[in-house]
Amino acid sequence: AGVVVLGTPNAFSRFLGHESRDMEKLISRGACVSWTPKNLASSLVMFSLRWMVKHTPYRIFSAYSDTTAGELGTIYQACNFIYLGQKYGARDHYFDPLCPKRGWFTDRFFRKTATVKRYAQALGIPWQRPWQGRDKIYWEKMPEEIAFRLKTAAKKHRNSCLRKKIPKKHKYVYFLGRDKRETQRLRRRFRKLNPSLMKIPYPPKRSLSRRLSPMDEASAESRRSNCPMP
Repeated sequence: AGVVVLGTPNAFSRFLGHESRDMEKLISRGACVSWTPKNLASSLVMFSLRWMVKHTPYRIFSAYSDTTAGELGTIYQACNFIYLGQKYGARDHYFDPLCPKRGWFTDRFFRKTATVKRYAQALGIPWQRPWQGRDKIYWEKMPEEIAFRLKTAAKKHRNSCLRKKIPKKHKYVYFLGRDKRETQRLRRRFRKLNPSLMKIPYPPKRSLSRRLSPMDEASAESRRSNCPMP
């Protein structure tokens, strides 16, 4: 038994030009129980992609492997995904000593609608529905003074957090059409638009670094920056 979760990417790749936005899904999660047969993970990924192609207009499937979790992308390599290199993802992670249960997070947290609304509440600014869309802030619809105050609050919050550099993630992509002809057309277009990405070899080794708990990492980061934990 297992599961594969596909979602909408935070940033679209544009591997096939502007049309990529309407064709791309991100493999965001995946898991199998411990007693499943060998190679089930790769079989489940490919089954999920074939199902998506059959029932939806999506043809581009991207995936990341997190080096801080010791991930290499072995499953994607087994499925013959195209490897795009290790240069993707956020450069910094943040830790809020006043909210340790949140753990480490990226700078996207400071721009999330829910976070900005909390800044507004703390500043006594009544929130207006036209200021937000689906997980998006319409800064241009706010009065300039209010937008400035909210952005200043976000910057202040960011500066109060501990920060650490993190290695980039590996990224993979797979193109799949309804039939062989469509698949070949997609791959030819990718090769034409992205010739430098066609011959990148798979990463050879898995990271074996030991992961620390968020609190241990925060303590270590605090010692390095001479900033005491509260």
